[in-house]
Amino acid sequence: MKSNILGTRDWIAPEDKELPKEDQTIFQISTLTFAQDTWLEDKQAQGEPEGSVIAHLLNMGLQSVDNFKDEDGTEIVFERDTTKKSPYPGGVKPWKDDCLSRIMKINRAFVAYEIRFGIKHAEAEAKN
Repeated sequence: MKSNILGTRDWIAPEDKELPKEDQTIFQISTLTFAQDTWLEDKQAQGEPEGSVIAHLLNMGLQSVDNFKDEDGTEIVFERDTTKKSPYPGGVKPWKDDCLSRIMKINRAFVAYEIRFGIKHAEAEAKN
């Protein structure tokens, strides 16, 4: 059995993989802590909607986004909302809503899934 993937790793959207490295958007993600994961499982057991679960995963596991540009080519800066009290274990502040809204919905789901389960990383390791 392999252990859980710990630490921070990069995730690149499928549509960016064919682009030159300097044009790719890089989402830095990390595995949830045990406290964060159990908190989220409790939320799900209480009937938390799927969209909220994805938002929680992004707020806790998405560490940074680099080279993310709007339609005009201007880089979008991702910032934590320091005006809000953290609802998360470990005191992680949520991202500003307008930051997460700029990520395509399908990629929000992909990133959240990778944070939670590390599937792509696990599949790559299984091939080795």
